[in-house]
Amino acid sequence: MTPTTATATATSPRTKSPVARIKRRQSLIHSALAPCMTCQPPTHSLDTLDISSASATAAFASLHFHVLSCLADIEASLSQLESPLPDFDFGQAISRGELKVEEVRAWAKDGLEMLRQIKGELRSHLPDFTLDSTSVESYVSSRLHDLSDVSTLKRMTSRFPDFPRLPRPEQYLLTLSNHLKSLHSHLSSSDTLSHVAFPSFPSTVKLSELIDAMISSDRVPAVLRPRSLSQTEDALGKATAEVARAVERSVHGAKLITYGDLPTEWRNNPFVTHGYRFIPLSKWPLIIASVFALHNETLNIHTHLVPLLLWTGNVILTFLGSSLSSASAAVVDTPILAFTIFALFTLFSSVVWHTMAGCAHHKGMVLCAKIDYVGIAWLISGSVGTIVYYGFQCNTNMRRIFLLICLINGLVGTVIPFWDWFNRSENKKWRIITFLSMTILITLGPLTQLALLHSVQETAAFIRPVVPSLTSYVAGLLFYATRFPECGGSHALWHIFIVRAISLHRDALPVLKDGVLGATTGVCPLLPS
Repeated sequence: MTPTTATATATSPRTKSPVARIKRRQSLIHSALAPCMTCQPPTHSLDTLDISSASATAAFASLHFHVLSCLADIEASLSQLESPLPDFDFGQAISRGELKVEEVRAWAKDGLEMLRQIKGELRSHLPDFTLDSTSVESYVSSRLHDLSDVSTLKRMTSRFPDFPRLPRPEQYLLTLSNHLKSLHSHLSSSDTLSHVAFPSFPSTVKLSELIDAMISSDRVPAVLRPRSLSQTEDALGKATAEVARAVERSVHGAKLITYGDLPTEWRNNPFVTHGYRFIPLSKWPLIIASVFALHNETLNIHTHLVPLLLWTGNVILTFLGSSLSSASAAVVDTPILAFTIFALFTLFSSVVWHTMAGCAHHKGMVLCAKIDYVGIAWLISGSVGTIVYYGFQCNTNMRRIFLLICLINGLVGTVIPFWDWFNRSENKKWRIITFLSMTILITLGPLTQLALLHSVQETAAFIRPVVPSLTSYVAGLLFYATRFPECGGSHALWHIFIVRAISLHRDALPVLKDGVLGATTGVCPLLPS
């Protein structure tokens, strides 16, 4: 070996380029990460947890072990990325500018915070050892003879109102499942990060699916039906968990979710399976912005929003024109103006409801649905009211009576939607029957009276201009009732027919203004007042 060769050999470890040292460190990091990221969550089989109907506590303890084992593997890997190491290379991802070390560390830090929060809650809610509750009660009662009449913990706590409520594992399962899904969403939020930093990425979703299977299993009835909780508390807890899960899956309103992701109270149309919003009320700007976004309610909103804006603008221009014109200009007819206002209110309430249908605040969503029904009631009353006003021009007393009935009908239609049963999805047919009954009841009386005062032929000729409007209402109602074709947006078709019916009725009013006898006589016959 020559001196030159010996010198090169001796100094080569100290003269390696920085790039070579960084690549060497990268390979070391990846070799360290790979063994840690071999967390293999249990399969969906409940046999993995060794669950028996006799001991739910054992199931919780086994689940506690499985979850902590998987989280420990993930934490070990994330901790290496978060540690203050010199900047290392992530291959082509960094060279293309797709990835930065700071992003990796921030991503790892957020993941660690979520993970450690889950571990802290897990230790406080799920048992880490198996102990049969029956044996505990027997042991305590055998040694505390003075409290022999207190056979259960529930009875004992009832004697001590200030006794703290102990954590119950069954109440935490849904929360744990949602937390694991949120952690998985964070870890897989960036394909570049997850594939480059974690070549063998674990699936925490499988753990959450195992928990869901455990909740729905009849092999752990104590989990499903804890004897210490009332059915009301169970339902409330389930509803709260469903809302929390839907908010998480929608990323707090930023993404659309499926029908299956919706909480039970938000499900009213199983034929539309995708494109649902679920936006917290605190993010109300997102709710407003969603009016102009694509989702399952887009057509339902704009089929009423567009005519609402056009007709509102027309009303404003009409009033401005009247105020700027001469005193001899024609004044807007009161029945036409009243009907237009009722129609605009119906369209406005519909737009508000379909916008708020994507709100995660249940009371706010239900309130807007009820207001939508109120708008329909007043549209019915306003439509029939125009027929009454023009049909009884020669009999003012009868006109006042039937207009009062229309007013009462509108008030009744304002109250009924606020009954709890009315807005339930299973009562849709009763809502249809209610509105049809209201329409028939307030229409049958005036038409019968007109036929008695004049004749059936004259009455039929008087209402003939509104028949096209009535036909459009009926056609729209068929789409609403049958939900056909729902995949093509039958509710939007119902909206289109309603808008068409309003327009046709509005066009018929100048003809109705001539009255039952038409414009031929110009005078009222001698009729009883």
